Amino acid sequence: MKTHKGDGAAGPAETKAVEEARRLVVLLTTMVKLSPHSMRWIEAELGWGSSLVSKILSGSIQAKISDVLAIAGALGVTPGDFFAAAYPSRLRTQPEDLLDGLEVRVEAAVRRALREPA
Repeated sequence: MKTHKGDGAAGPAETKAVEEARRLVVLLTTMVKLSPHSMRWIEAELGWGSSLVSKILSGSIQAKISDVLAIAGALGVTPGDFFAAAYPSRLRTQPEDLLDGLEVRVEAAVRRALREPA
């Protein structure tokens, strides 16, 4: 893993941040798949080059938070809805419980976003 520090070793906080960033990209990928829009449409909507969305979602290039929010925004998903889907308010103790109902919450956020006028 390439780090921002000179020694090449990632500390626990950085490792956790990278894992969390990957989880957010997985959530975004799910939203893209549930939406009626193609990746090309998203790229055109954002004025991005060809294959950029695919490269971000596949992890071949590292996504910035602004990229994630831009893609979600192109789908009509507000930052609030995106983070509400990523971090439900009900606290749970088991990591596997975090995935319970995730697809339902993501689908609901996408449906809300698609109903709201831009």
